[in-house]
Amino acid sequence: MKRSEHKVWRWLTSVRDVMLRPVSRTPFFFVFLLLLFGLGYVLQVAHNLVIGNNMGLWKGLSSLGVVTLVVYLLTCLVARFKWAKPVCYALALLLKFVVQFVKYNFMADFSPVMLQAIVETNGSEAGEFVGLYAFSAGTVKAYLYIAVCVVVILCGERWLPRVKHWFAKGWERWLLAVLLLLLLPYGAVQVVKQAWLFRPTVEVGEIYAYYRYGPTDPLSTLTNAVLTVRQVDKDADKEYAVTERAMRQRGLCEETDTLHLVVVIGESYIKRHAGVYGYSLPTTPRLSAEREAGNLFLLEDVIAPFNTTSESLKQVLSTNHEASGERWCDYPFFPALFKQAGYYVTYWDNQWDAGKVDIFDFSLGSITHSSHMRRYSYDLENDHRYNYDEELIDSYKQAAHGKVMAQRLSLSMFHLMGQHMAASSRYPDKAAFKRFSAAHVPSGGRWLTQSKREEIAHYDNATYYNDYVLGRLLDLLRGSCAVLVYFSDHGEEMYDVRDFTGRDEGGSAPPEAMELQYGVPMMVWCSSAFQARYPEQVERLRAAANRKASLDDLPQLLMNLGRVRNSYYRTEHDVLSPKYKEGKRLVRGGADYDATVSRVKN
Repeated sequence: MKRSEHKVWRWLTSVRDVMLRPVSRTPFFFVFLLLLFGLGYVLQVAHNLVIGNNMGLWKGLSSLGVVTLVVYLLTCLVARFKWAKPVCYALALLLKFVVQFVKYNFMADFSPVMLQAIVETNGSEAGEFVGLYAFSAGTVKAYLYIAVCVVVILCGERWLPRVKHWFAKGWERWLLAVLLLLLLPYGAVQVVKQAWLFRPTVEVGEIYAYYRYGPTDPLSTLTNAVLTVRQVDKDADKEYAVTERAMRQRGLCEETDTLHLVVVIGESYIKRHAGVYGYSLPTTPRLSAEREAGNLFLLEDVIAPFNTTSESLKQVLSTNHEASGERWCDYPFFPALFKQAGYYVTYWDNQWDAGKVDIFDFSLGSITHSSHMRRYSYDLENDHRYNYDEELIDSYKQAAHGKVMAQRLSLSMFHLMGQHMAASSRYPDKAAFKRFSAAHVPSGGRWLTQSKREEIAHYDNATYYNDYVLGRLLDLLRGSCAVLVYFSDHGEEMYDVRDFTGRDEGGSAPPEAMELQYGVPMMVWCSSAFQARYPEQVERLRAAANRKASLDDLPQLLMNLGRVRNSYYRTEHDVLSPKYKEGKRLVRGGADYDATVSRVKN
């Protein structure tokens, strides 16, 4: 027995020594690069272990695994070829300089937006950029950071190996071997997952979902940027082509009189927090009054196919039917179809700024605000965002409303910031909008602390402000023949059913939160003139109140209300049509929404 144990021990020792041989040959190189790129993730893992944040913990471990794998492979290379060491040092410092440059100058990580800007930058723009940032305060800090690293490398390579033989003790070697055995396979798994994302059939949503909760090390960040830009460009080209083909086909509008159609896209709206949908707090006084007056019609059971803005709105703005497996980029952009049919189209977007593109609107903005789609779809649009949605409406009123009202047919689109995190920054610091405090929050789960009740109060105040903004818009339309459709891109959680706020963007929400994250408010407001002209549409709106619907069929509803007819209008997907067919509703990951929600309720 002892002889067998001795053989096993010798075999394990041999495996350990083989694994550590490259590290023993060039220990400073291994330790320096591991500290340079991995120390932050070690601290991240430790911090999230203490506070119990599983998402942060796994992001830190994933990043540390990738860093450890890459550093170990480089160490093997350097141990085998002496010329590789200065090359690897130079590449590592260049990468670190880019990371620190972006961090110090833009307070951000390297992103797809930045890579796209680099790809599309011409020589003149590159020269201006270098002139602006070559000696900025942030760039000087990056220079100093790298200079310190160079000094540490020179001193370390010159003196430290001579002072002490690294990893000489048995316990040190076993500890390092165990850590490598734990981290290297995990890092390899993450690298394989990223390599799999380069396959031809990958979609942007899959890339986004992985990196949302995946590694954030420099290599993975660069991979994310390359993958996202590559796929966004590929999908965008398909969308441009199919929309251009649609514009050459015959389309018409059966409306012979004046009609103003308005579409308002909300953001992160929890239906349960809307007074008009039965919430205990009066968060929607304007909408509730419109409903009581008979002007507002609610659709009670509408879902978003995705719980992220970009992926959800790509389905909404295209004429595909996502549950049937139709990809958004294979079908035309619906605003272009309205323009083709004779509508004057405007788009006021408070999540887009022509001079500043953020990562959360990059994928969607690359479609909705591309030069191609703007030419096909819009007659007028805004060029920057505002602090508050009321200012967006004021901008529209000043720059576009008069032109819109002068048209016989118009489609006015708005994309609000709504209740986007953080809700406390979504309404002005005025007493009129601070309607609710922590004391007003209804009783909830045992996890509701005072600070969490305050967060909920901020969200309810943002919902109240959103109602005020919609009221301002309705006042502009009241005297015309107009119909307004409001919906949110997705739902949200605000400690409603568990100790959690936000969305599970890496996949489908847990069953108890499915309705919160994917169920969305959707309502149609009709002016008195519209109701008088189209009483049958009013009856259809009432009849559709409890039908199961999905946001990806919104263009069908809008083409019905706007009397637009073309080959892309399908009555079976139009919730107002007598021929409408309720079908299976799928959400991110292919989960059957209705089956999941019904199991929870039962």
